[in-house]
Amino acid sequence: RAREAAQNSETPAAMAVSAAQVQAVLDMSNLTAFEQLLGGLTSVDNSARTQYEALFNECKKQGDVLCLQLVKALRTSAQVETREMAAILLRRVLTKDEVSLWANLQAQTQAGIKSELLKSLHEEQNKRIAGKVGDTVSELAAGVYEEGWPELLPFLFQCVTTGSDALKVTALNVFGELAAYIGDSLVPHLATLHGILAQCLQAADMEVKLASLRACCAFVDSLENQHDRAKFQDLLPAMLQTLGGALQGGDEASAQDALAMLQ
Repeated sequence: RAREAAQNSETPAAMAVSAAQVQAVLDMSNLTAFEQLLGGLTSVDNSARTQYEALFNECKKQGDVLCLQLVKALRTSAQVETREMAAILLRRVLTKDEVSLWANLQAQTQAGIKSELLKSLHEEQNKRIAGKVGDTVSELAAGVYEEGWPELLPFLFQCVTTGSDALKVTALNVFGELAAYIGDSLVPHLATLHGILAQCLQAADMEVKLASLRACCAFVDSLENQHDRAKFQDLLPAMLQTLGGALQGGDEASAQDALAMLQ
C-alpha cells in the first residue's frame, strides 16, 4: 500500500489546498503535520487519501523544503511506517517523477541529501527501509555521480569491508546496481573490488554471498575490456560454491537466485 500510495501521489487531485496546510506540513521545526501527511497517503479512505495526495503535490512546488522534510522524516521519525514512506517518496521525487525535483534543488540541499542518505544507509536498523534507501542511493548516483559524489565509493568500500552483514548486503547491492552506470569509474578500483568480492563470497552469511555474487556478475557484465573481465575469472569457483551452498542448505529461493545470476 505504501508503494501504491507513492505512485498515486503523482496524480494531481482536483482539490483546493490552503497555504496554511502547506506551511504546517513544511514546518521544519515540527514533523507532526508532515508525519500525518505521510500516513494519510496510505489511508484506506479514498476521499482523505485524495486530499493528502493533493497536499503532497502542492508541496512539490517548494522542492527544497519538501526534500529536506522527507530526509528529516527518514532519519528521525520513530515510526517505521513513516520512515519507509519517506524513503519511497524521496526516491520518487528525486529519480522517478517525470520532472525530477533534483535538478532545481539548491546545491546546499543536494549536498545535504547525499550526506544524509549515506548516513541513513549506515545507521538504519530496519532491513526493508535500508534496502529502499540503497535503491535511492544507487538510482540517484546513476544520474549524478559524474557531476560529483566523491564520498560515495569510499563509503561503500568501508561498508563492505567493516560493516555488519546487513550493511554489507545493502552496500553490495548498491555496487551491483551502479555497475551498469558508472562502470568506467570503477575500473581504477578493480583490484580493491576483486579483493572485497572474494572476501564476501567466503562469508558465512548466505545473503552476503548472494549480494557479492550479484555484484560480481554486474561488474563483469559492465566491463568492456576483456582483460579486465579476466581478472574476475578466478572468482568463479567461489561463485559456484555459493550456488552449491544454497542447494545443500535446502535454500531453494537462494539457489534459484544464484542460478539466475550465473546464467
